[in-house]
Amino acid sequence: MINKLLQWFLNPPDTAPRATILLRLMAGGVFLWEGILKFVYPNQGVGRFTKIGIPAPQIMASFVGGLEIIGGILLLLGLLTRLIAVPFIMEMLVAMASTKISLFFGTSPLPPPPSPPLFGFWAVLHEIRSEYAQLLTVLFLLIAGSGAWSVDALLARKRKRGDRQLVNGTTSAYRGDTNMKVIYYTKVLWFLAVISAVSLLSSKEATAEPHNFQGSEAPREVKSLQNSTKDQPQYASIGIDNFTFKPDTIMIKAGSTVTWENHDDAPHAIRSVDKKEQYTSEALDTDEKFSHSFSKPGTYEYYCALHPHMRGKIIVQ
Repeated sequence: MINKLLQWFLNPPDTAPRATILLRLMAGGVFLWEGILKFVYPNQGVGRFTKIGIPAPQIMASFVGGLEIIGGILLLLGLLTRLIAVPFIMEMLVAMASTKISLFFGTSPLPPPPSPPLFGFWAVLHEIRSEYAQLLTVLFLLIAGSGAWSVDALLARKRKRGDRQLVNGTTSAYRGDTNMKVIYYTKVLWFLAVISAVSLLSSKEATAEPHNFQGSEAPREVKSLQNSTKDQPQYASIGIDNFTFKPDTIMIKAGSTVTWENHDDAPHAIRSVDKKEQYTSEALDTDEKFSHSFSKPGTYEYYCALHPHMRGKIIVQ
């Protein structure tokens, strides 16, 4: 049973029409550039995953982004089409469940549609069109295969030639059987390489350590404040934009108040690292602020409690 299932996934037919390449270009292209966007614009990846309540949003956003990039390329090539269709089907079902149920009830944490309907049945039908199209496309590719113009079809034609050699004596049978095994194990290795690459990409993103500024590495914002007038302002502002504290390091006088303002679509929460100066904000939604006064000189590091890779530093003189 397991062997037949593996054969079904690894040896799709080459009988699907050549026009199937258009479906692969559509679905594979969308997955590819959406995966890239999750790394280029964090609000499309970890920010969105945080807002809709996906567990471990940083790890999951990196994993899904890597899967979409590698899987999109495989769909474009028509290689391992049936195998990669399975996680894409699961992804689309999760995307529908995690975003459209709350939209139906009018409780979605994501920005509402730009125009009516804003919630309910018709709003869901309108907003679900992308996931619906991708889901049905990969379902078709799972059932029918990748079509005649694909790497899968090329390998299938080689397999058929190997089968025909089986009737031509021992030597031909040996060669045909060997060719089939080579094709089979090559596909298995390809799939393992895909899984390994996605895991490596997600783990690298998730375990990236924040950069610590020391010595001559002090950012230009700090240097410019050091060279400014001696009368430091009593108030300082830090913006949160694109999952970054801007500036990430500031210098203030003792007694000054620092205010953080969230400009992202995703929520953020400010939390101190140092026990000597403890403060924690509630989750700040878009345009919400949090302030804290620093009375004693020292260097105080902080981070976002919802996205620990976001780090900042306040130097109090």
